[in-house]
Amino acid sequence: MTTAQWMRHFVTSHPDYKQDSVVSDAIAYDLLMKCDQLEKGTFKCHQLFGATSHHSLFVSLQSLDVENGLSDS
Repeated sequence: MTTAQWMRHFVTSHPDYKQDSVVSDAIAYDLLMKCDQLEKGTFKCHQLFGATSHHSLFVSLQSLDVENGLSDS
């Protein structure tokens, strides 16, 4: 599952979603909180990362930043 698919599924299965293509403030907040939990490693989503550890994902993201010239160094 891609990140976009996961986010779409999160929104469309949210209890406040009314099948009207509107992402309310409450849905957006809940999505951002879930993303924050993913980043901190307090929520595991094997659909997105499989068995990849949080640390190896962080290292991979750092590598992408370096490759794209986005690192602080």
